[in-house]
Amino acid sequence: DLTNDIGKVVIPLAMDSSLSRAVTSGMTERLSGDALEASGLPFGGSPNFGVAMPIVVDGETTALVYADDFSEPRFEGHGSDDVNVKFAEALRHHTVALLQRLTTELKTMAELRAYAGSLVTEIEQMYHSDVAAGKEGEELQKRLLANLDYARSIYGNRAQYESPAAAALLDAQVSTMIDNHHDSAFGRDLAVVVEWSAGSRAAEAS
Repeated sequence: DLTNDIGKVVIPLAMDSSLSRAVTSGMTERLSGDALEASGLPFGGSPNFGVAMPIVVDGETTALVYADDFSEPRFEGHGSDDVNVKFAEALRHHTVALLQRLTTELKTMAELRAYAGSLVTEIEQMYHSDVAAGKEGEELQKRLLANLDYARSIYGNRAQYESPAAAALLDAQVSTMIDNHHDSAFGRDLAVVVEWSAGSRAAEAS
């Protein structure tokens, strides 16, 4: 039912059509005249020319764009069709490039988020090791601050060439750890050293 939700349209790939061929081949399908009508029109009407373009990212078809000239003024000759296809192909290549970059960025962000999480987990483990070794009070907090500063240093080296959003992932993981352990000695000490660190960086900036 296209009147309610176009997102529920399903393309039967087992049926031979311009749409299914575009999906399976990964190439643009262009048809006109009788060949177009015989291919099975997805939205009805009586177009003279149609094109189906797959959007392929990392070898996977993520979307399919279909357009035809039904209800549009018809001009004689195929020159306008060629121009339209070339324009559509240019848009397709631009779209694929953007999606590829977005996919890479999302993958990188996921990897950095996991890396930041592992660093925070190591900070917690070292804190408990220090507690087991008899460290306490300000000495314990200073060692925790040193471990936090070191984690920020090595994370910064890895994330320095990524997007600005990547730089904040470690601090976000630290904040989450504080929230999740607010009722424990580790959570309270971590909150204290984060305040120390923030004050120190503010002083350096001024």
